[in-house]
Amino acid sequence: METIPLEIYSAASNIAVMKAPGRRFPGSLIQGDSLARLSEQATAIFEALQDGRADAETRALAGELADELSARLLHYQDVLEQHGIDLPYPRRRDRTPPPHRVEPITIAMCDWVLDSNLRSYLTSLSWLVRYSFDDDDWTAVQAGLASADAEASRWFDYTLYSPQSEPGIVLELAPDVGTSVIQVRARFDPSLKLQVVQTTAIFQNLHITLPGEAG
Repeated sequence: METIPLEIYSAASNIAVMKAPGRRFPGSLIQGDSLARLSEQATAIFEALQDGRADAETRALAGELADELSARLLHYQDVLEQHGIDLPYPRRRDRTPPPHRVEPITIAMCDWVLDSNLRSYLTSLSWLVRYSFDDDDWTAVQAGLASADAEASRWFDYTLYSPQSEPGIVLELAPDVGTSVIQVRARFDPSLKLQVVQTTAIFQNLHITLPGEAG
């Protein structure tokens, strides 16, 4: 392994822009799991077209792939423009993404934690995205959960976010009335999957109060 200095122009989660020594232009970093998923999508589209299938599912898959690549490209262009760097290709004249909805690259999780652990759980999740979960956050969560009910599909939305960790962790929370459980739905960057799953498992099985938390 070789350790070399890099010029970092954007550290945005999963779409970082950086330049290695000896390169004229910066590049766009793609994490391994995202690269594998893009390859799988492209392969699935190719195989479908080889079989003569251009059905709705294939078109939707192609649209998702176009959306994701366009979002990455537009982010790359914006970053270089902010730093006064020329593009290594002619700028796209149409800066509007294709007619598909472009959203942050996320995966979803549905799970639960013990209600007595909720504050510590949210604090621990916030560390993963460089967010500081404080007393004001906890007050807002408590107020939102007062009218939430998982069985009645009334969910309280709360996002743990910092500019360094877009899109953050987008949460939907609701008590499982009559139990000691809080149901959790979450969307987050694929690179956080292992940490989020492990953190959730800990707060399902152990009673934990972090230092400085009054409950």
